[in-house]
Amino acid sequence: MASTGVGFRNTRVVLIESSAVLRVALREYLGHYARETTEVVGEASGGWKALREVAFKRPDIVLVDLHLPDRMALDCARRIHLFIPKASIILAVWEPSGELIETLKEQGICTIVDKSRLVTSLLGAIWKCSQGRC
Repeated sequence: MASTGVGFRNTRVVLIESSAVLRVALREYLGHYARETTEVVGEASGGWKALREVAFKRPDIVLVDLHLPDRMALDCARRIHLFIPKASIILAVWEPSGELIETLKEQGICTIVDKSRLVTSLLGAIWKCSQGRC
């Protein structure tokens, strides 16, 4: 991350989540609990809009909902990895299995979080990725 006059700049995050309610909750949660270190710079509800957001906003971390309505989550994650290789991708899935985790990590996913605990586990996942511990 680039430094500012005072210290490090905020980790820039794009939220790609199908649920508008959950996107708002995540943005508010990060704004409240991580405003000193994390900035939500973009949001999207589907793959094509997500790719535009990522291309223009150049985030450090991208949260991707595996079950996007346009079924583009994995393709979107792969394209993001190609556009911005240094960006960490966090994939939100329902009931992640060990086999799924290993397969997805081979495709450029930094870490996987259980969507049923997304709000409570997102900060830890962002911290892990921002520290380069994927």
